[in-house]
Amino acid sequence: MPAVELSAELSIYYDVSGEGTPIVFQAHSHSQFAFFQVPYFSRYYRAITFDRRGTGRSTSGPKTDWTIKTFSEDLNLLLESMGIQKSIVAGESLGA
Repeated sequence: MPAVELSAELSIYYDVSGEGTPIVFQAHSHSQFAFFQVPYFSRYYRAITFDRRGTGRSTSGPKTDWTIKTFSEDLNLLLESMGIQKSIVAGESLGA
């Protein structure tokens, strides 16, 4: 699982399967999608999962309060670092 450094204190780990239009799955962590959604959707799309800050192998970042805005900014920075300007976003739980 590769990682992208979003800042000096924040690394986000992610995984990519398949090719084509990017579809990003987000939740509390990427594991909810790993068994069923990613194998299916990666046949038709470039399926991206990631560990949200403070979960899995991603770091927590600066010691500040996290908000939905913080998480959306992290996702935007992740996609920018991957050269993705437009994607489908699917979410569940905290990612919805």
